[in-house]
Amino acid sequence: MFAIQRRPFFAVFRNFNKMSAPSKTKSYVKLLQKAEERANAECVVTGCIPEWLNGDVLRNGPAEFDIGPDTFKHWFDGHALLHKFSMFEGKVTYSSKFLRSGTYKTNHENSRIIIGEFGTASRPDPCKNMFSRFFTNFVEIAPRSDNANVSVAQLGEAYYAITDGPTAYGFDPETLETKNLITDCGPANMTVTAAHPHYDRNGDYLNLGTTFGRTPHYHVIKVPAAKMTSPDPMNELEVFMKFPSTTSNASYHHSFGLSENWIIFHEQPFSFSTPKLLIGLKLWNPILSSFYEDKQTISFHIINKTTGEKIATKYEARGMFCFHHINAYETKENDGKRFIVVDMCGSDRSLVWLLGLDTLLDEEAHDKVVSNLDEKYLTRPRRIVIPLDISSDTPNDTNLVTIPGCKATAMLNKSGVVSLTYELLVPDDFPNTELGIELPRINYDGYNGREYKFIYAISSEYILPSHLVKINVETKEIKYWKEKDKYTSEPIFVPRPGSQDEDDGVVLSTVISPTDDKTFLLILDGQSFKEIARAEIETKMSYPLHGLFSKRD
Repeated sequence: MFAIQRRPFFAVFRNFNKMSAPSKTKSYVKLLQKAEERANAECVVTGCIPEWLNGDVLRNGPAEFDIGPDTFKHWFDGHALLHKFSMFEGKVTYSSKFLRSGTYKTNHENSRIIIGEFGTASRPDPCKNMFSRFFTNFVEIAPRSDNANVSVAQLGEAYYAITDGPTAYGFDPETLETKNLITDCGPANMTVTAAHPHYDRNGDYLNLGTTFGRTPHYHVIKVPAAKMTSPDPMNELEVFMKFPSTTSNASYHHSFGLSENWIIFHEQPFSFSTPKLLIGLKLWNPILSSFYEDKQTISFHIINKTTGEKIATKYEARGMFCFHHINAYETKENDGKRFIVVDMCGSDRSLVWLLGLDTLLDEEAHDKVVSNLDEKYLTRPRRIVIPLDISSDTPNDTNLVTIPGCKATAMLNKSGVVSLTYELLVPDDFPNTELGIELPRINYDGYNGREYKFIYAISSEYILPSHLVKINVETKEIKYWKEKDKYTSEPIFVPRPGSQDEDDGVVLSTVISPTDDKTFLLILDGQSFKEIARAEIETKMSYPLHGLFSKRD
């Protein structure tokens, strides 16, 4: 069985300091090729685009992996590319442009990788002499990347390329030109922030960040709604509250949950080793070498989003890894008991270890990993139910979840910890050949923080996604969209103006072919999950990660 223990980085990414390119076979070469920059290229539309669907699909993702003789080592390392499909009155154009980050400029000026990334080591300036390079390696701290290559955020009229790091770049949504750098993401000088912020119904922008020290701390940060009219709202970030890590190390977090009254943060086994991180900065090691995955439990922290008070009750579940929260909402049952329902895409082990380019770009290595993949890496939508009414009268070792039909459990033990187990939101016979349901989206504007029914996501029989799924979380019915030799990106749901039903709208996904350079924007009916239109463009494009739809009036 393919299983990685203790030091999985070295097991998966051998010789990570050696920058030789992996052998490039047909596996994912087209999906991870260097993308082209385009400006308002006209797309060929087939089908009928709804007349109300006017706006821009903005996406971000890694799209350049080879710099001179050097190759990045991990999928998450590539230079950021901003993509845009613009729709207006049934016509579609495509634009793309590399984010001109400091990292991008430095690496291109030197025609090699100088500033490393998540899985790739930085290198001293080649213009220095041998003694200076040796001195730099052992005295100076490795330069920090500002390559914001994960997602896009909109605050008021401003748009930003963002990542899990402490930097964001403003960009022009019309031209995709890079504007200003926002660094440290607020007054707390955070090292890590989540690439999936939330937009509260009161207009606030909310996110989570981490600071390191003897005891790492997690921070809830926000831009108040009143400051969204600022020319640069991301500069208005402020710390709302903070709380310490339960260990001496800091959990990785890519997303979090937000219900009507609560912020839900999961502290998971996939964590930074603080000593390894600090030593690694001195030794110029890649960030990924400081991660470990030994902790056996996941802790849930529940924070009142109005007062900043954190519930004192300890909530724990068996250790799992989560990139993406799906939704969270509150419910009060007939017995008066209150719960937070938290839906997440989870696996028992982190998928990060599987995304090295030496695996993705080598067909034999990829097929070996997939054929021997441990079930612990299979990602599924999981439902956790958190009981809020815990008191001295709460019985021990009794399932506290009283939601009809719910299979998730919560039991208070004698140590005062509420132990949680999850319910899978897919059928019991869901095939293990589906490696992962990921990149989940919902009808965010109408249902985030509220009881909901539908998840839109990607799934795959391989490491990277090959089809789309629509999941009914009440019935666990699944609908699919799939086309031979096509790879689908994160689905974005756009509600029809004036719609009453949750799934009345369209689903947008960028689809890439592994055999040619024909890419298209796929438009599905949100209810039937059948194709209604596509807009095709011939261009070199790498697989995008996350994005948003910006409506045009």
